[in-house]
Amino acid sequence: MCFVADVHKDQRIWLNDPEPYVPPASGGRGRRASKRRTEAPGQTVAQWARQQSESAWKRITLRQGEKASVSSAS
Repeated sequence: MCFVADVHKDQRIWLNDPEPYVPPASGGRGRRASKRRTEAPGQTVAQWARQQSESAWKRITLRQGEKASVSSAS
């Protein structure tokens, strides 16, 4: 069985749990922070893909298109 997902190359990923948190309030005025943050370094999908060996990839044909085969590296 084969599964394929379309992920943008600039999507950030973490190989370990980044332990996100909401920063504490910094003062008595303004809106309380609601966006989660992390101190863990992440990487983009493109960076991760470049680190993989050539043998980690296999080209598969997903379907025949009108002009050519539609392929994906997995």
